[in-house]
Amino acid sequence: MLRQTKPPETPKSTFPADDVNRAIPLEKPAQRVAVIGPGATETIFQLGLENRLVGRDQISDYPQAAQKIPIIGNYTGPFYEKIVAVHPDLMIMQGETWNNAARLNEISQKIHAPVAALTATNLHGVAEDIRKIGAWLGAGEKAEQLAAPLDALNKTAPKPAATAFVEIARAPLWTAGDDTLVGDAVNLGGFKNVANVTGYKQFSMESLLALNPDVYIVPTDNPDAAKVLSSLQHDPQLGKLPAVKAGHVIVIDGDLLLRPGTRLVEGITKLRGAARKYEKQ
Repeated sequence: MLRQTKPPETPKSTFPADDVNRAIPLEKPAQRVAVIGPGATETIFQLGLENRLVGRDQISDYPQAAQKIPIIGNYTGPFYEKIVAVHPDLMIMQGETWNNAARLNEISQKIHAPVAALTATNLHGVAEDIRKIGAWLGAGEKAEQLAAPLDALNKTAPKPAATAFVEIARAPLWTAGDDTLVGDAVNLGGFKNVANVTGYKQFSMESLLALNPDVYIVPTDNPDAAKVLSSLQHDPQLGKLPAVKAGHVIVIDGDLLLRPGTRLVEGITKLRGAARKYEKQ
């Protein structure tokens, strides 16, 4: 009788799994990386490995040098012809909703490269994702240095100084609740997020008036505080909110709260500074 021999087992990857617990089958640190997610793009620049970036999404515009990298996708996914043309050996998909393993596997098959999902919804998760990017690119020590300030900030969360509502979109009104990066940043920034929802949700004006937050927070790509306050106070609905009437509006560069990277430290620190103004009021 012939002895049956087992086929050789595929060695397990020594690289960390992604946030959907999918193995990332790299044989060596990635050398040609395509990214959808501005936070991941920033992290790779901060690791000093921007020369390995072969593609980015349309929103990845920071630092300025990132704008020279070819666009290979947007927040909805990759542009397949463009990404295949740059021959990545790793694609990083960063965003809170990139948690569908079947779709990620489909993308991987179409581009003939591993696809890694980063889906952090809080500061701790962002720090861990920075470490994963470092591991996948062979820069673990530098990544640890980048992640450490996020860990430190996460351990020093102050008691809430005031309640707050955060505006994600205005017409219609959307907000960020539990299990969102923005919601976590607001809470770590010294406020109690009043939105009683999970995820990013449309929010009724009636509910907002009933909750009556002390502060109204606006992350925006045009952080002109005077203009934002004026537009709110002249809004027929939001102008009724006591916080808006009193001018208790915090306007902040949206990139500092919405992008999962090291600049969250700056955004949360700014919120903490603003929160002190409302202590014991």
